[in-house]
Amino acid sequence: MHIEIFNWLESITGMRQCNSTGEFIYDHMESQSGECLPVIYKEFDPTNRSHFADRAQILDFLMSTSNGSILDFGPGDGWPSLLLAPFVKKVIGVEGSEKRFDVCNRNAKRLSITNAEFRYIPSGTPLPFQDCTFDGAVAASSIEQTPDPFQTLKELFRVLKPGGKLRIHYEDLDRYKDGKQYEYHIFEQNKRTHVIIYNRNFKEESVRQYRLTFNILKSEFEKIDNQTDKSDSSFDLNLAALKRLEGNLEECCFLDTKHPSCKTYTKWMEKIGFNSIRATYDGGGFAAKLFDNLPLSKRPQSIEEVDDLLRPLTRVVVEMDAPLKINPWIVAVK
Repeated sequence: MHIEIFNWLESITGMRQCNSTGEFIYDHMESQSGECLPVIYKEFDPTNRSHFADRAQILDFLMSTSNGSILDFGPGDGWPSLLLAPFVKKVIGVEGSEKRFDVCNRNAKRLSITNAEFRYIPSGTPLPFQDCTFDGAVAASSIEQTPDPFQTLKELFRVLKPGGKLRIHYEDLDRYKDGKQYEYHIFEQNKRTHVIIYNRNFKEESVRQYRLTFNILKSEFEKIDNQTDKSDSSFDLNLAALKRLEGNLEECCFLDTKHPSCKTYTKWMEKIGFNSIRATYDGGGFAAKLFDNLPLSKRPQSIEEVDDLLRPLTRVVVEMDAPLKINPWIVAVK
């Protein structure tokens, strides 16, 4: 079924190419995270496994970089910028989406965080900072969202001070090889239903994404989509339903992105001039396992107790080399 759907997508009159992920999707989302982020949107809950792991990821970024001036490339809803702010001298988040830029500023104001600054920088354009400006930089699944990830890495290298560290988490396509080459995601915004369809090319380390925007509610879309039998359980978006809804189709576009593997990232970083490049385990993954193995009586009862427990663990974990295909986290030193 997926072959017919992609053939149909390519045949749609008016299908246009987007030049940035902001234009493609992030400018259409009120919250990139679904307002689920601890501290930013929800009160921190030490008994919540995802909150526990999230805290370790923040400590990971901190301990992998610096407590001085930090650049956050692509903060989305303000993560990790707003959570790093209490631990660092200053953090500047640069966003390629005007909507995300606005959300970051609103979240910072609501949380009364004054040492986090956000700037809108159109995706693919040079960073507006002098050479050797930052003590550290972090990028959470954002470098691969730019038009040219290699050039983005060069810019991050340029603005780091000598000895400055870059900590990145990235979307490795290996995670999708087990039957997830083709996927789709549906969400509603402003009484419009957006359908995002993914076609992943593992060999080329690239993804083509399509966005279809229908002028109906998500509940109406799903009702029509469920009226026809699903012939392919691994990709059950229904072509017949899509065709029936063509009259409600307001916008259709596609976006091509590159998703470098750890091997490719390492090769690029060496070419750019980083002195040290290491794939490591991450604090969040280990914290989740720790949470599962902690008896209820031993679990921390506050965010301060969580920090006290996780700091030494995270400090060790971020120094542990990981096999290239185990975990998509890299730390590089200029």
